[in-house]
Amino acid sequence: MLQSILIPIALFAMVTLIVWFENVTKRQERQRRADLVRALIDRYSSAGELTEALSGAEGRALARALLLDGGERKPKWLGLIVPGTILLSLGLGFLLLAGPAAQSRVFVIPGVICAAIGVALLVSGYVAWRTQQVPRADAARSDPDPEGTPRLDANRSGGGNNR
Repeated sequence: MLQSILIPIALFAMVTLIVWFENVTKRQERQRRADLVRALIDRYSSAGELTEALSGAEGRALARALLLDGGERKPKWLGLIVPGTILLSLGLGFLLLAGPAAQSRVFVIPGVICAAIGVALLVSGYVAWRTQQVPRADAARSDPDPEGTPRLDANRSGGGNNR
């Protein structure tokens, strides 16, 4: 009886802790960047001195090392694939625990929920990856004219008689 109560609570507690940990990590990163910018402002009295210090090779290396330029961004679909894989694996693990040899079917519901969310994340990651890879057909069809306004196709004229 106690297991049937603790397992769903533990699942939601795990998700809550993961979200909380991610928020704390992001907050600490923002605080570190703010402290760094504050220290750079305190050290250099004018904007000219700061730009001169950061314009050299060592300054660019410092800015890159401290991620002032934002660093190289990960593709958005990668942020969907990794948690999708983890949740699908977790869901399949739950379903294996609730297999035919198990005496209670406590793990079926968490397994189905985790697996379904994992599959949904994997599918949305695949769609995001495909839309990033395939050039849009719309962009090739509506080339802008020299003035910069898009041309309309002849069969898609905007005018017409509305009777």
